[in-house]
This record gives sequence, structure tokens and C-alpha cells, in this order.
Amino acid sequence: MGLPLKVREIIYGDLLTVPSLICLRQNQTVHSKEDGAYVFAEHRELLSGISFALTQTAVDGLKSRVHRHESFNIAILRVSRQVFTETRKVFYGCNEFQLFNRTPETSPPVDFSVPLFPPGYARFVKNITICAHHVYGLGYLLKGGHKDLKNRYRNLQRLTLVLELESSIKNYGKQFTRARSEDWPTYVARVQAILQQETYNCQGISKSVPSWVELKALFIGDRYIEGHKNSNINRPTLVASDELTRRAEIKSAITDAFNHFKRSY
Repeated sequence: MGLPLKVREIIYGDLLTVPSLICLRQNQTVHSKEDGAYVFAEHRELLSGISFALTQTAVDGLKSRVHRHESFNIAILRVSRQVFTETRKVFYGCNEFQLFNRTPETSPPVDFSVPLFPPGYARFVKNITICAHHVYGLGYLLKGGHKDLKNRYRNLQRLTLVLELESSIKNYGKQFTRARSEDWPTYVARVQAILQQETYNCQGISKSVPSWVELKALFIGDRYIEGHKNSNINRPTLVASDELTRRAEIKSAITDAFNHFKRSY
């Protein structure tokens, strides 16, 4: 405690930051498991609190407990009241929390007003990630749901929307693959049209989104967070070089196309 606060925060960061998503799932009312539950839709609600929290390093990778990450040691929060006050800001502010992708169409529907964290802790959260396998699944957040999220997490600095794709040559990812005859501006314009159609059910419309909202594409085996050193990570998936090239193009094109959604904000 004789060290300056800035130095202590660096130490806290080494002990409490993990190079993975911390996947949170909220408490909710359970299924009644009655016969015919799929015929007669039952009313379900979100409940306060977290049902479980696990980390995930790569797309489609295994989830594990936070304490299994190298150098992570949450015991420092129990050293003293002062250390607890200082470290909780680091733990909640420096880590990336993944929220389950709920929309008005899911059961239970999305409701950010139902508290996920204990009282007073939502203000420490700065980074949130939400994943989906289709752009349509992110439509609620792009069309205005990010405002509801910001009202709950007022110090939120970055909302990352991740489009998880399987491959560039089949299923949903095939739509985003660049044709041989397309130059880059034409290709990006087509990707933008796909995003518009999937989000607003109409091409030519791009409602503005704030600069702190990001959209990126990741493929199976890709890491969610780059730039961290850690020995406890998933091994890279073996992929052909031409597939890697197409994937790189898709990632860049989606980023460039999404920037058009933010220019008028």
C-alpha cells in the first residue's frame, strides 16, 4: 500500500484481467416442462442476478472458470476494504463481459432494466460484447437497443457486436464472400446492402449508430480478444490459405461497411 495508486492499479490489472470474454447468463424463470409447452407459450421473466459466469477465449471454444486463467487471482479483493474498493473498479472496468443475445422476440425478452450485477456495480462496466450467428440477431441493438443498454451501463465505453461465422464458402458466411469480378468499393457496397437488409428489412437505409458501437466478424477458432499473452488459450484451427484470404476480406469489408452506419451520428 506504500506504492502509488497508479502502480497498484497496474498490479491489479495483471491479477484481475483475463484475455477472454467473461460470459454472463442472467437468472430467469425456468420452463415448467409441461407437455405441450411448445404449443402454449409460457410466460418467462428475467430475474436479478447472474446464474453463471464462465470465460471463452475463441469462437466455438470451450468455456472455463475464470480462476483457471494464468496469473488470475481474485483473492486480492479480500485483502482489505481499501483494496476491495480499488480492485473492483479494475475487474469490472478492464474485462470484457459477454451478455446473452436477447431481443424482444426471445423468451424471456430483453430487458436491461432488470439488474444483472449487484447494486452499484453496473457503473464500473466499460466493455460489453454481444454475439450472434446472423446480422438479424443484432438488429435490435443496431436499431436503438444500444441506447437501452447505455441507460443501464452509463459508463460503457465500447459495445462490440460479433457476427460469428462458420466458413466463407457455405451457410451464412457465403453471402459475404467477395466475387472475383468485384472491386473493393463494389464489394463493400454489397456487404453494406446485406447489413441494411438484415437489420432494417430494407436496403438503402442506414440509421446512425454511435462511434462506441462496433461490428466485427469472427470465424470458428478466432480469438475474441487479441494482443494478450496467455498460455491457456485455444490452439489455432488449421485452415487453407485461400480460406484465410477470404476470411480476411470478409472481416475488413464488414468493418468498412459498418463505418457507413456511423458517419452521420
